[in-house]
Amino acid sequence: MREALRATPELARKLAALEKKLTARLDVHEAAIVQVLRGLEIHWASGTNILLAVNCQGCGLGVRN
Repeated sequence: MREALRATPELARKLAALEKKLTARLDVHEAAIVQVLRGLEIHWASGTNILLAVNCQGCGLGVRN
C-alpha cells in the first residue's frame, strides 16, 4: 500500500488528511467517554444512587422513547 501511495502523492495527501480527521474525531469521543466514566466513579464512590437517563433517539440501538 505504501508503494502505491508513493506513486500517487495526491492520494497519499488525501489519506493523511482523512486519517487526521478520523483520529481527531476518535479523540473527542474518547474524552467524552472518559468524562462520563469519571463522573460515574465519583457517584459510586460517594455511595449515591443515581438514575441514568439516555436519549437514544437515532443512535441505532433500537431503543424507543
